[in-house]
Amino acid sequence: MTHPYKTSVSGPLKEFAEGFLLELAGLGYSPLTSETQLGLVRHLSEWLAAQGLTAGDLSEDLVKEFLRFRRQVTSRFRSPRALIPLLVYLRRLGVTPEVVPVVSSVPEEVLLDQFASYLVSQRGLGAATVCSYVSQVRPFVVMHLSGNGSWDLLTAGQVTTFITQRALRQRPRSTQVS
Repeated sequence: MTHPYKTSVSGPLKEFAEGFLLELAGLGYSPLTSETQLGLVRHLSEWLAAQGLTAGDLSEDLVKEFLRFRRQVTSRFRSPRALIPLLVYLRRLGVTPEVVPVVSSVPEEVLLDQFASYLVSQRGLGAATVCSYVSQVRPFVVMHLSGNGSWDLLTAGQVTTFITQRALRQRPRSTQVS
């Protein structure tokens, strides 16, 4: 099958481009968005080829390295979120390694992991939303627990003070999440 898109992919991800486009179409992506995703795949594939790497080498650390490189050359689609559709597709095919969750014993991280699990299991939130909520609440949890704070002694005033201080340096939408 030949796709009608302008962007073509060469390098280690070439063999996955057609299937990826079919995946995107099945997920309801528009042709324009699919073209954009294909451009990202092309760039990643070229970068992998230049490094002498394959799709099977796409670990989390390697993805971070690519995104650092991409931030130097473009202002578009430079976050890990941009690569989620491709990485999910490649992981499902067994081409790239699965993400191995890191289990922490640090109290703050244990609590934040429990909060994330609650958001997924009880609230039914998606990964991107959970990540956003956890990143918003992390500074409060770290601040409170680093001061040997007890949750039983937490006051509404402490919460209000924290949110007010953060609101001064955040966008209104981010403050709503807090």
